[in-house]
Amino acid sequence: MSLDKKTFLDLSWMDKPYGGFEKYSLDLQNQFKNDKNYHLIINSYSKVDFENNRFIKIKKLSIKNKYLKFLYELYFREIKLAFFLNSNINKNSAVHFPAYPPPLLYFKRSYFTIHDIGPKVRYELYSFIQKIVWGIYFKFHIKKVDKFIAISETTKLSIEKYLNIKKNKIWMIYNYTELEKKKIIKTHSSNTINFTFIGMITKRKNILSMIKGIRLLYEANANVKLFIIGNNGNALKEIKDYITLHKLQNVVKILLNCSENQKKQILESTFCFLHPSHLEGFCYPVIEAMSYGLPIIYNDIDIFNEIIGGYGLKVKFNNSVNFRTKCEKIINNKTFRDDLISGSFERFYFFSKYKYRKKMINFYNG
Repeated sequence: MSLDKKTFLDLSWMDKPYGGFEKYSLDLQNQFKNDKNYHLIINSYSKVDFENNRFIKIKKLSIKNKYLKFLYELYFREIKLAFFLNSNINKNSAVHFPAYPPPLLYFKRSYFTIHDIGPKVRYELYSFIQKIVWGIYFKFHIKKVDKFIAISETTKLSIEKYLNIKKNKIWMIYNYTELEKKKIIKTHSSNTINFTFIGMITKRKNILSMIKGIRLLYEANANVKLFIIGNNGNALKEIKDYITLHKLQNVVKILLNCSENQKKQILESTFCFLHPSHLEGFCYPVIEAMSYGLPIIYNDIDIFNEIIGGYGLKVKFNNSVNFRTKCEKIINNKTFRDDLISGSFERFYFFSKYKYRKKMINFYNG
């Protein structure tokens, strides 16, 4: 089988609802699934419609051992994908890899989206195996890539600083959203003050600091609750142990693999959205929160200052007293909260899907 389409999009990371790679892959599918100039490469376990014959299915291996599965999903499945592409795709075609570029790239043109370069920036937040895997990619595979997309200016600057890639090879294209503006929720019952976080439950997300701040806030206001929506990660056990130790089971609710409908219900009842992360490349959940007009309290890091800017409230999440003070300001000052709601909606419109598609086409054709 020889495939001669112009550009191929590797969408093989669409199996987790809350990860940046997965959301980015879904966005690409939504933008290009009806464009016959593009082929979509997907795994057979991805939740998509296979009726369109432009979808290429790559069978997933069934691996039960969790360590072997980790290695396979982060690295070896990319080798399998590389062999498939090299065997079936015209070498004059371009291939865009939204997550990791597989090894053994022999295409005339290959493109790679870099979401962040975490292990280079915050080395201490990653496991030994993750550092090895990322190290291999940084040292060997990215040298074979022709052009890069950075999903934020913060990521672009990190690439230039740590990976020694020429500026003319890097395009900055923000992620976009398919979401629509939701109904404004300006009034909440004083009996329910719900805070919400969405993201992978990993150490880099700094979730434990957020919970410590919520605990301090709860001591002053018994109506406070925190909903954590995400997938299992390397911080889950530590977080559960802390919740148990301090008897916060009725205050902090962790929802793993939450359905879209359940997430929608929680966001509709949310008083304020929180994001305490140490490191992000873009952070789609923040944009999702903006679509609901939610006030956003975010950790004072470069990417949030870029994406949210003056439209939210920044704090140092590791300072629980500072966090409590900022939360109380939103709780006790309705005018201030209304201003943050208006700011969220205003910033939400900046991430337009129409701008995104135009920039992506220019990237592919450039």
